[in-house]
Amino acid sequence: MARKRYNIGQKLKMLDEFAKLRQQGYSLRKAAASLGVQPTQIRKWTHNRPVMQQCPRQKKSICKGRVSAIKHLEQPLIGWCLDQRAEGIPLTYALLQVKAGQLDEEFRQRQWKEHVKLHQPSYSAISCVSKRPEIKAHAYIQGQT
Repeated sequence: MARKRYNIGQKLKMLDEFAKLRQQGYSLRKAAASLGVQPTQIRKWTHNRPVMQQCPRQKKSICKGRVSAIKHLEQPLIGWCLDQRAEGIPLTYALLQVKAGQLDEEFRQRQWKEHVKLHQPSYSAISCVSKRPEIKAHAYIQGQT
């Protein structure tokens, strides 16, 4: 059976149909099969029903998503992007990061820390040296093999 994502309105409607089937004596498994979903989905939807009733019916998820860490930079960045496009300058992800760093010092420092973390020598390099004793560990890590 193909995977399908139901919106909250469809989930609530299926839960109502499920309740009717249960009153008619259907087991959870048979009722779920007649609705075309898995029993675990019915259990999760039943558990989340109070939350789903508070959400808009067209949404597919009750999650709000991750909160933007750069919400305060979004409007200035959008304005800058529109200006650059009006001048015919192509934009890249790297340019957006540089501009965000110019607008916010904290963002630039966070980006730099992530960059440094990516370029740290890994422990796998050290374990490789232990398997090849003729190579000095410090030379291997510095790329002098």
